[in-house]
Amino acid sequence: MLLGLVLFYVGAVLILNGLWMLGHIGDSEIWVINLFVGAVSLLVALSQAFGAAADAASIQAAALSLLFSLTYLWVAINRFTGADGRGLGWFSLFVAITAVPVATNTFRTAEHIWGVWSGLSWAAWAVLWFVFFLQLVLRKQVVRIGWFSLFVAITAVPVATNTFRTAEHIWDVWSGLSWAAWAVLWFVFFLQLVLRKQVVRIAAWMAIGEGILTGWVPGYLLLTGVIASP
Repeated sequence: MLLGLVLFYVGAVLILNGLWMLGHIGDSEIWVINLFVGAVSLLVALSQAFGAAADAASIQAAALSLLFSLTYLWVAINRFTGADGRGLGWFSLFVAITAVPVATNTFRTAEHIWGVWSGLSWAAWAVLWFVFFLQLVLRKQVVRIGWFSLFVAITAVPVATNTFRTAEHIWDVWSGLSWAAWAVLWFVFFLQLVLRKQVVRIAAWMAIGEGILTGWVPGYLLLTGVIASP
């Protein structure tokens, strides 16, 4: 149930950040949703770590969830204060380094498609946080990361296709749709970073679409009991 709660509001923050990129939400208030989602995910992580049912697995999950919580909160605070983002950049390097062994271990212990999806997600997040470090601290123009984005986009296509082909329940279908959406999003990164295409509107609509597909809808279905987490 807590997974549904977090996904529901992660969907909201993706949708609203996409609308902000389109100019439909002002700079002075977009920090509100980032702060709210950061706070919600923080409370969920604290419940996992210190709740009555806390165990080693839930504490580990909480520690990893806090990486996301603090990122959202830091983004919100920087948007509110106008900070240059170097502190967030160094934190992003810490998270990127942490995410590498998490991804490796997740792959090593994966027993089904959900485990593989989780491992690949952690690998992608490691790269994304490292990009934040390059941009915010080293002020690098990350063209090579754009080529990596193209590689990931191409790789994600057969993953999505195979997930659809072998789907046995609603989670598999959702996973396949998520991979298809991520493939498009990584390709948009390639267009922005390598070909220097002006695709802000595309990226914004992608954020909105993925907020609906990978956050809002599955989160709502989990909360209402229509589907159950694996």
